[in-house]
Amino acid sequence: MNEQIKHDGVIISIEGEHLQVRIAQTAACLHCKITRHCNSADSKEKIIDVWTRKSGKYHVGQNVCVVMGGKMGLTAVLIAFVIPVVLAVAAILSILNMTEPDGLCPVAEPYNQGYAAIGGMAVFGIYYIVLYFCKNLIQLKFRFTIEEK
Repeated sequence: MNEQIKHDGVIISIEGEHLQVRIAQTAACLHCKITRHCNSADSKEKIIDVWTRKSGKYHVGQNVCVVMGGKMGLTAVLIAFVIPVVLAVAAILSILNMTEPDGLCPVAEPYNQGYAAIGGMAVFGIYYIVLYFCKNLIQLKFRFTIEEK
């Protein structure tokens, strides 16, 4: 599972240790295992931020290969899809259990399902809001590197 996700690109700007690389979708994206879950497969061009201490050896317009470890791709899918679904299902089941006629907060039968659905959707909303505010921490985890062509 040490496969790497690679995209060819062109450096479009360099500011200190921060490089911006424009990558283009290639035919290889069609055969990638995570193409349905990858944002770079949704558009023809994408700007990738790369931080490197070796920025002095690169120049604007240089062709490079942007690399991300395959394990990081699976972690991204876990954070973006698996965890929120598990949390939402847990919330739905908990709310249904609590609102049963003999539960902690008894509610009439058709209404408890509505509360459970609203609770599940609320968990999705809260999760993605927290994820948005943690984007800087997440960005530290997902680092792209550059391979020279």
